[in-house]
Amino acid sequence: MAVEDSVNRVREYVTNARAVLDSLNHYEFLKVRTVQLRSDLQNSQKEKLGLKLQVIRANVRADSCQKENSRLTPKLKASKAENWVWRSAGVLALLSLTAQVLSVFK
Repeated sequence: MAVEDSVNRVREYVTNARAVLDSLNHYEFLKVRTVQLRSDLQNSQKEKLGLKLQVIRANVRADSCQKENSRLTPKLKASKAENWVWRSAGVLALLSLTAQVLSVFK
């Protein structure tokens, strides 16, 4: 019986040899792939941190621009009003000049 058991075991090993080899090959492939994926994960995490830093910097710049804008808005409104005053004065001066020229030709 012992010889028969040994023969059966050898037959079982031979029968399962291809499946065992495939499993080992798959395991080795997964080990290599795991290293690659971990490296990709670390790179992605570094990139994510870099992008977060860029977002923070952009938010700081936006806040700075908003503060500058709110500081300059009254000056801008005053400047626009002054421009319209000068434009109106220029139009009135042209109308006055036109009236004087027309009165000369009457």
